[in-house]
Amino acid sequence: MRTLPRLVVLLVAIVVLVGCTGGETSPAPAVPELPVSPFAVPDPAPKTVEKTTSVGPDGASVSVGSAQVTIPAGAVISEVHIPEVAAIDRQPAELYGQPIGVQHDAPLRKPVSVRWELPAMSEVQRASLVLVHWNEQNRVWEPRPRQPFRLEGDVLSADLTEFSFWDWVANVGQTVGEITGARKDGPRCGGAGLPSWVRDVVDPDEGSPAAAIRVCFERDHDDLVTTRVVNNRPFTQQLTMSSGNQKWAWSWPGSPGQDVAAAVYDAARSVFDSKTSYLLPPLTEVAVGIDRPDEPGQIVIGATAKVTKITVFTDVVRFAMDQVNIGGFDNPLLNAFVQAIYECGGKRLLAQPDLGDPAAFVRTVLGAIGSCAEEIRRGDSEFGKRFEQLSLAAIKKLGATGDAVVIKANRLAYQAAGAFKALSFAKVAFYFTDQLQNAAVGPLTLSIRGNGRPQPLGGWMPTCRTTSADSDALYRNVALQDQFQDTSKELWQFPGWDAAAETGVRPLTRCGAGYLTQLAAALPGRWEDKKAAGVIAEKIRALAARGDSHIVRFDGIGALSLRVTARDLKAQGYVDVGNGYDQGSPSCVRYAKDGEALSFSVEAKTGRVHAIRNFGGDLALRTQIGSIRVGSTLAQVRKAFTGYTIEEHLDGDFGQGSNGVIINSSAGAIGLGLADAPSIEYSSGRAKIDYMAGVGLPGKAPSRREDGC
Repeated sequence: MRTLPRLVVLLVAIVVLVGCTGGETSPAPAVPELPVSPFAVPDPAPKTVEKTTSVGPDGASVSVGSAQVTIPAGAVISEVHIPEVAAIDRQPAELYGQPIGVQHDAPLRKPVSVRWELPAMSEVQRASLVLVHWNEQNRVWEPRPRQPFRLEGDVLSADLTEFSFWDWVANVGQTVGEITGARKDGPRCGGAGLPSWVRDVVDPDEGSPAAAIRVCFERDHDDLVTTRVVNNRPFTQQLTMSSGNQKWAWSWPGSPGQDVAAAVYDAARSVFDSKTSYLLPPLTEVAVGIDRPDEPGQIVIGATAKVTKITVFTDVVRFAMDQVNIGGFDNPLLNAFVQAIYECGGKRLLAQPDLGDPAAFVRTVLGAIGSCAEEIRRGDSEFGKRFEQLSLAAIKKLGATGDAVVIKANRLAYQAAGAFKALSFAKVAFYFTDQLQNAAVGPLTLSIRGNGRPQPLGGWMPTCRTTSADSDALYRNVALQDQFQDTSKELWQFPGWDAAAETGVRPLTRCGAGYLTQLAAALPGRWEDKKAAGVIAEKIRALAARGDSHIVRFDGIGALSLRVTARDLKAQGYVDVGNGYDQGSPSCVRYAKDGEALSFSVEAKTGRVHAIRNFGGDLALRTQIGSIRVGSTLAQVRKAFTGYTIEEHLDGDFGQGSNGVIINSSAGAIGLGLADAPSIEYSSGRAKIDYMAGVGLPGKAPSRREDGC
């Protein structure tokens, strides 16, 4: 990576002054326009003629064109030679003075004084003055910003010790008129309807072509809305999301430009734009994408355009850059220069309080520009280092670029920085004239009112504690589905309401039966559509009747049913894990789900469920009849299931040499394991249940048998 000389990289000196140093200035001379880029031509080399004046140890003053060179007595041991050098014609972006050269074999013992008569120059030209030294190796005039000089009226003087050739150079400058009183046509959007989630939009310029922003909306792909925005003012505004808690889905800065203004705004965007704010350059059309909110329910998405400290800062830098010619896009350090200023200025302005007066805005911005310039000039400062980093990155991107191009780019940028000295409050007063009128109306806001993206049906989590919270959550999950957007109907009138209610209440299976009964009773009182709430309440009561997730019935356990198939289980996330005891062609396999204690025994050939097994040993299972659980006695089982057929396997024939019971009904069969105990404990009924095996179809009750499914 090429390393820039420290004195070249630190080129930015932006000091905000009213007027400039050094007395009255004369009107700038009329000069013909030279449209050629300064990077399209080489630097003018100093040209000597045959005449040369020699000066000895006694010293002397020698005139060279419009300049005077004074060799003080004792400056040299023997002789120095001062050649006659031809004046340099005006270049595409710069004015040159009279080149001065001193030829000496030994180092000078005292500085040589050079006095240049300056031509009539504009304020900007005078402010951009910098001394330059001829770099013979690279054939370029190299800026020496640390070399001091004095301005007294139309005379520039300096004391110099390092020769070959010296000169002064100034930026020719340019005059770009302010855009005042201008307006721009509104944007054009396609005629296709907006996405179905959008209920209505608010266009702040409707019926007012003089509004500060002009807006239109059109459909993008999927649920996106393209919002086209024209800044209808000759100053920058900032569009910021102000309601709806949304971010831009995408942004488009408008048609690309290839001038300094484009570079200024591109650099500003790279520093100031975010997912919720976007710069609107003067009289420019941009576009942003707004996506459907992820939060269900009706939401208003608003974005407000207004003037901020950032927009004023952007415009003042743009105005200052318009006053000089630094080679436009041909200057490889243009973006680095502007970006460093914006990064520094943005940090400064964030620390300032918000100001309601545009004039106060401008004064604050001028102060930020001045302080940033001083910091960027210091190589050991935060933004001095940042500018060097940006410069090196820009040069590396160019690839094989000669040092002469880099030096010239720095020289032109340093002139621009110097020209900022001529920037004053009076010069930018035009800027806030239109703003003051705009401030009387206030910022304008565009908005989209619409329905957020619904949750997946049944994709919510109940509290199982607070009926009001679960009632509201149920409404948001079911009633706010897109299929129920037609407000001309009551919810219960939609054909899909019953099926949606069935799916929507499924998460409540994790709640207890008692709580479900309370929720079903409370629901109609919390919904405006009582009939729709009644349908939901019936679905909840049906869940309560099936018991909580730990209740063992003859037809299932909790919400799990023996009436499902392998296809249903796969849809619910269960996976066929095979048969651990038959790797060939098993008659049955086990379906299981990560994190679930219960699994299913499934007939491999038909996909029919045979049983629900407590494979994971859930100790909380209990029967719906009699609340039999681990720890209950055999006597309690016999009593609870009086009238049912109970098979007592008390001869080690319940599987793995254990004992147990199977309770049969026409709907299914429940298997319960018994703990080892003396025979008297079984006959008396004191033996205890130690395992809730599960429930199966008649004749398929789970036990401790190792059948692999």
